[in-house]
Amino acid sequence: MLCGTDFSVIALIGIILLIGIVEKNAIMMIDFALDAERKEKKQPEEAIFQACLLRFRPILMTTMAALLAGIPSRSARASAPSCGGRSASRSSEGSSSRSS
Repeated sequence: MLCGTDFSVIALIGIILLIGIVEKNAIMMIDFALDAERKEKKQPEEAIFQACLLRFRPILMTTMAALLAGIPSRSARASAPSCGGRSASRSSEGSSSRSS
């Protein structure tokens, strides 16, 4: 809706990947917090705060990589609406001209 396009299979795959990234980051953060609680004998609030500080940069890097990886795909689809881009339409044109 934000870009004015229909919800597609590619968008569904993107949402599933985003959910996976968020879950992985949450599990890692909880794992770091539990480790700090057990090994360093920290209180839960202090442990989760430390885990947030330790995991912020990797989470940010993963999120930015996922977002920036989609830019070329998005700009290619803007010029050719099919999922395959321009090469798919050219290959179908080429096969029809050969048969004539």
